[in-house]
Amino acid sequence: MIAKAQHLAESGQLDWTGAIDRVQSGTRITQARPHLELEPFGRGLLLWLPSVPDAADGHVVWQVRIDGEAQTVVSRSMWPGVRETVPATALPIARPARQLTVELAAYDQEHEIEVVDPRDPLLVFTDDGRRVPATSSLPPEPAWLLYPHETDTGAPLELHVTGDLHDLGDVPAPYGWLGWTLRRVDLRQVAELRLGDGTPRRVKGARRAQLHLDPPLPGVSSLTGVPVVTAAPTLTLPTDPGVTTEWSVRIRRPGSDQLITEVVTVTRDTTIDTWHRLPRPLVGTYEVIVRGPLGRGLSRTLELVEGLNARSNPSWREIRADGLEPATVRASASLHGLTVTPAMAQLGPKDVTAEVQIDSRTGSTTVRVTPAHMAIQRLGGNGRGAWSLQPLRLDSETVGEGELLVRLPEVADAQLVVKAAGRELQTVVSGATYGQPLARFALAAIADTVGVHGIAQLDVRVDGQDFPVARCTPRRLASSVHLDRDRLVLVDGVHAEGLVAGFYRVYAPWRPPHVVTFNQDLVSDPLPEEVTTAGPLVAMLRIEDPWVPAEWPDWPAADDNAFDIADREWKPSGEDTADDALSGYLAGAGDLPDRPDIAPLLIDLYHRADGLRGRVTCDVRGLSAILRRYPAHALAALAKTRTSADRLVAPLVHSGLIAVPPDAYVGERDETKLWGISPLAGMLATAHRLGEQGGNEELREQVSAVCGEVALHLLDGGNDPYQTVGRFDESALRLAELPIEVRNRLWKAMRVVPGGLLDADERLTAARHLFEVRVQPGLGRVSSAAKELLLVSRQQVHAVSGQRVADAVQARRPTTGWRALPALSLVLAFVARLAARGHTGCERLLPRTLPHHATLARSAPRLVTIDLLLAEFTLIGSGDVR
Repeated sequence: MIAKAQHLAESGQLDWTGAIDRVQSGTRITQARPHLELEPFGRGLLLWLPSVPDAADGHVVWQVRIDGEAQTVVSRSMWPGVRETVPATALPIARPARQLTVELAAYDQEHEIEVVDPRDPLLVFTDDGRRVPATSSLPPEPAWLLYPHETDTGAPLELHVTGDLHDLGDVPAPYGWLGWTLRRVDLRQVAELRLGDGTPRRVKGARRAQLHLDPPLPGVSSLTGVPVVTAAPTLTLPTDPGVTTEWSVRIRRPGSDQLITEVVTVTRDTTIDTWHRLPRPLVGTYEVIVRGPLGRGLSRTLELVEGLNARSNPSWREIRADGLEPATVRASASLHGLTVTPAMAQLGPKDVTAEVQIDSRTGSTTVRVTPAHMAIQRLGGNGRGAWSLQPLRLDSETVGEGELLVRLPEVADAQLVVKAAGRELQTVVSGATYGQPLARFALAAIADTVGVHGIAQLDVRVDGQDFPVARCTPRRLASSVHLDRDRLVLVDGVHAEGLVAGFYRVYAPWRPPHVVTFNQDLVSDPLPEEVTTAGPLVAMLRIEDPWVPAEWPDWPAADDNAFDIADREWKPSGEDTADDALSGYLAGAGDLPDRPDIAPLLIDLYHRADGLRGRVTCDVRGLSAILRRYPAHALAALAKTRTSADRLVAPLVHSGLIAVPPDAYVGERDETKLWGISPLAGMLATAHRLGEQGGNEELREQVSAVCGEVALHLLDGGNDPYQTVGRFDESALRLAELPIEVRNRLWKAMRVVPGGLLDADERLTAARHLFEVRVQPGLGRVSSAAKELLLVSRQQVHAVSGQRVADAVQARRPTTGWRALPALSLVLAFVARLAARGHTGCERLLPRTLPHHATLARSAPRLVTIDLLLAEFTLIGSGDVR
């Protein structure tokens, strides 16, 4: 066994840190697996996505879900369109998350990676940035600790240390991890670490080999974003007193035959120069692999440019009205034999980086020099979630939505200044940034001021100096539009750089918009026939920001820049496809296709119903009823969807899929996968296995990872410890009387540690959301019907279930009006899950309950998901599933 482990370690298939992802069976296209890495001086916490050999068309698409929120990461080879190896890439994890699900599209490869355990949120990384799993002991050497300052209740989280912990320096926590601390510490004199009431992490075992790296050259990285180190690191090979230890050291260049192997025998801790046999200066990518006693080696890939110097004047680039402050980048070599081209580069307002070619007799590489700079980001309010390097353009009508973040050169007091017509109108002090060099402003504070003036300039003031960060203007870009044959013409259009139009097809809204640009006369490029014959169109105008590429919305919002182009004839494509058949039905040119392959389209269509109202004559949401006839196809489609979990809840409810009998509708692989895409879909797909005696350990592990330990407690017959959480009692009435700004101060603004879906804090967060939307028109109708719905539903549920179910509903304090909504959500969940088991009374209720249940799901998807899971787990655990 030891020999086998050593063989696996030598071949790179075994890593002592123990990957915590779970790889599904299937064809493996790469040995390396996605994993977490820490770049403390670079991009922060990263999801590292490995290279993919022999990729078709020279690109691959990774689908990543961060606690159910979908993201797409595309990696391309140097020569797209050619079948060749696609390089590794990385995705910064910009907020604390419990779990990542990673899928390589079009390949049979899937991974699940645990990030933060809410019960024990201490994350430990080796000095070279690899994650140390919570189940592993910590090595007695330098390490990085990442942990929150306090619990969700606001109580301080103390790091308990047995032994002598030496601090080696703090750096700002990764961007987005507000409320967290990142520390580099020396664990050599430490016996044990524990964060709060978490699990003790023992420090034991032999010391590993240690690579001593200088900090990377600030602002300099490879073309793939890896920080560049300019001095060759030394290597310390440890041993125990009186013990002779043999180490194998290998250095190689990826993609080449260049290889140096050295065997070193040490009788005491020895620091060696691992590079002495290589020609100098070192340039390019190097892999260092050190093997010794099992578990004590290391493997590290470095980007080295030995002797490189780079600097910028100014060293910090401020933002101006036209972009970044111009800068001069100078690069030079301090070692003989190193050539740097160009030695100087000028960066204009729209230039972010300078590329520098490095040549030596050992190799060549290209690096990017990115001087430190100010940057702006809008979060929320349809913000793009990416940094911009020039002042933002904000719509005056919606300026109060979300937050504005400004990256600063150092921690400093900052103010947001609102100006109009040369006058200073308002200042807003930055919110808490927890020691990060940022300014953070709630835009709601300036909404009234901007609304009065219409046009306003936003500056950030730091140390008495103002910098432009945004301009607020009315959003209308044209008074009207019309098609002249196959071109769009704007009337009273705005001449603006980056002006484009996206054409949405009313009868095929699941298709992405066709985007066109405009000439100087505000006339667009010609439209292709597939668009001109697609029937009515909606043209959405917007100004593209080249600094912040943004995806187009699923459907245009009803605003001043969305224009209907009606009275367009729809023509069939002539192909027998689900796409064409459903388009024909929406156009009134055919019957509703009753075929299983329209399941993905119906799921996609559901959340566009509001946008299609008045444009199509059918009940768009009602079409989802077909999904219940084809549960296998529907769940299989969900296993491939890129839609976020919350948006899938309503179609699952409205269609009646939440009441399909437990059965094996998809394979076990997709069953497990669905838990990471949509916990509700995961429950529906695995309901036939959740109550198995003894339980499927992999399934139980997945349920626990998504829902928390309370889910297993319920499945095993335990009582719900949080059954009163989320009800609207008398305190909700008092809360409703408070001004919204006071309520916002009472709610915790941000969860520092993510929890399981059924944990108390997650239930409270879901109930809070329902509370804030309780008076929306749709929910108003549900509130009016709540008393009667509760009465008939409770009668049917209590007739076929036990006391535990009755207690769960009663704990929500069923009453009337909007205060009854939490109790109604839970009792409707019991109706659906009992109907799935064939209880006739509940099944007969579904036509009456599902429309109201769907309205709840559209307004409060997280609470509806939680309650359906609670209902299923409670019924299984109590034995009321007969």
